Amino acid sequence: MGKGYKYDSDKLLPEGLFASQVAQIRAKESKLLSDNDLQKLMQCEPYEDCLRLLRDRGWGSGDDLTAETLLRTERENLWKAMRGMCNEQEMHTFDIFRFPKDYHNFKAAIKEAYVQKEVPNIYLEGGTLPIEKINEVLFKCVKIIGITGPTGSGKSTALKIIEANGGLVLDCDKIYHSLLDSNAEMINELKQRFPDSFSNDKLDRKKLSSIVFNDTLALADLNRITHKYVSSEVKKRIESFAMNGGTLAAIDAVELISSGLNNLCTKTVAVISNKESRLRRIMTRDGISEKSAEVRIASGRNDDYYISNCDTFIENNSTEEDFLNKFSKEVF
Repeated sequence: MGKGYKYDSDKLLPEGLFASQVAQIRAKESKLLSDNDLQKLMQCEPYEDCLRLLRDRGWGSGDDLTAETLLRTERENLWKAMRGMCNEQEMHTFDIFRFPKDYHNFKAAIKEAYVQKEVPNIYLEGGTLPIEKINEVLFKCVKIIGITGPTGSGKSTALKIIEANGGLVLDCDKIYHSLLDSNAEMINELKQRFPDSFSNDKLDRKKLSSIVFNDTLALADLNRITHKYVSSEVKKRIESFAMNGGTLAAIDAVELISSGLNNLCTKTVAVISNKESRLRRIMTRDGISEKSAEVRIASGRNDDYYISNCDTFIENNSTEEDFLNKFSKEVF
């Protein structure tokens, strides 16, 4: 199988040596293994026990417990992973002896994301690809659809089909409000810029809204502060989603363009609608009068802004079924 894996002449690694080396690689992951698992791994003496434990942890498949079978399976998985990280020309320049380190780091990056914290001393030096490249490639494996448009255009309807296809839905408005309750650093910046919007050291959202509603400079400052935190949170969630095998995500944001989140997207879609439909949706959604809904529409950007800054646009003036069919054709 593996002409690239050699030990003395042209022989595959002796089974005992292979098991031992695999155990050493696994030991490097001690921060991500339970103490009990690590002890079991390091106490394995017959190579069969070592191989069996490795198989139980995801190495190899089936009942054929031999080092050669595990080596073949892992090498196949490795090549598949590496092909996702580089083109065929680059593949031929790699030193096969460094591949195990890349594959270890590839797995370690996924595990680190799974536990959602940085774990020191789990990566191996000397691989063909830096850890940053591995994380970057995993992120790029996700098809990210940016959905934007004026308020009341029906953007949230498009998210239904993303969710139906197992995609991750990121509602930036909801993320923003969750950060108002959890991100101390963002709240502190808001307090410094908008001290009058705080009562008893707590943010009054209605006061903040009233301050920025008719003040373009204040609104620009609010966006400058909040966009960076929302964007950072969006990226973190997509990275975590990618590390767990996710391949489809959607970002729903009125300020998709101005926030720079469009740069993360594979494709951007503007959802637009006529004024009558928008009024109806806003009144129903927010329980406000027609006059108040008109004020909200008048304060936002026009359709041309979204159309000119997105890859495509979809009109949402008919039935939900009709809109979803049009959206599916554009996105999938």
